[in-house]
Amino acid sequence: MRRVAGILASLALAALAVVLGDRVLGRVADVRFTALAGPPLEHSVLVRPEFRVPVRTNAAGFRGAALPGPKAPGTYRIVVLGDSFTFGYGVRERQAYPARLGAVLRRRLGRPIEVVNLGIPGAGPRDYLYHLAHTGLGLDPDLVVVGLFANDVNDVYQLDRFGARSPLFALSALQGGGLAPRPLWRRAAERAAPNLYALAGRAVARVRTAPETATAHAEVMSADAPARPADAERLVATLGERYGRRDAVLARYAALVPDDRAALDRLLAGEPLGEDMRPVLLLSALVDPDAEADGILLRSPERRRAAESTTAVLGRLARLARDHGARVVFAVLPASEQIDTSRWPVLQDVGFRLDRAMLTDTTLSDDVRALAAVEGAGFVDLTAPFRAHAGATLYFRLDEHWNARGQAFAASRLADALAPRIAGTGA
Repeated sequence: MRRVAGILASLALAALAVVLGDRVLGRVADVRFTALAGPPLEHSVLVRPEFRVPVRTNAAGFRGAALPGPKAPGTYRIVVLGDSFTFGYGVRERQAYPARLGAVLRRRLGRPIEVVNLGIPGAGPRDYLYHLAHTGLGLDPDLVVVGLFANDVNDVYQLDRFGARSPLFALSALQGGGLAPRPLWRRAAERAAPNLYALAGRAVARVRTAPETATAHAEVMSADAPARPADAERLVATLGERYGRRDAVLARYAALVPDDRAALDRLLAGEPLGEDMRPVLLLSALVDPDAEADGILLRSPERRRAAESTTAVLGRLARLARDHGARVVFAVLPASEQIDTSRWPVLQDVGFRLDRAMLTDTTLSDDVRALAAVEGAGFVDLTAPFRAHAGATLYFRLDEHWNARGQAFAASRLADALAPRIAGTGA
């Protein structure tokens, strides 16, 4: 009996050590995170109902020509980090706000200024830190501008809570891994030690296959093992279970009008999306109908914790840049639904629940402003200027991104804030 008790005690201590080790690992490393990388040397055309634009990427996978070499004497170099807004989704390369920012600053200051666009569609705060550490710092920047979009906290929330960047990424993982339920021991292990579980899974994947390359385009999904149409309801149930809302997700799926259900079923079956992004919106609203509102208002405890994690990551980014002699400016980029209600019918039609408080809320801006003050970084809030010009049609209506006018407006407002900083450096 003593021997059995001793064995049980040892097992309990070992389990406790594993759980504690997992929590420590989660604090010092983002083991569930794989940085998004753009496809290198791509020449393609991005087509949506509202635009058709050419896209080229350099060898590093970022938009534009080759990354610049050593900085010439007297040149002031700015590296811009961000997501699809920074990338310039829906506009030409020269129309994206980083390119326009460089042109405006050169004209205003009359000196050589280089602006390097390191925006990647679908990227979030952890990606910004990664791209700064692995690419940005090697460019010897004088200034690092971080374009923070309204859904950045939601990106962190999704990854921390559900292990996927978005419902679309979660669906892709399910399609690639099949629909067979995971054994109880795997589910228990992931729940008890999610960081160690992810680390072990990544190690196994390296042994079995070549290293995984993340895609920069959220609409690209694995076609290795597409779901059959007959599996659609089962796949919806599995996805709902992963998000802790199985019954609610199934009920919403059953209530979809026939055309929407057919469109979503095509996405579930792994069919190419083409120009129509509505199925992606349907999927996101199906899984979390409050994501748009709570991603901006940050009212739920879970998203407030994600906001704290976001500021922690951005603090690390600011300190890393400062340690390498670069100044940092955080710029808050608003979503269209924060500016006016022109896109609200599109979102409500697919099932999102919105809140008029989104049109006046400043939660993210306040959080980032406070972080900038603590880290000695600059802060630019584009939300107020965009709200002041709500009728200027600065966004696409169906697509969420800035059109060419919106990109130009953002670049001009950023230049207003950055020009005095750059002129005052004397560098």
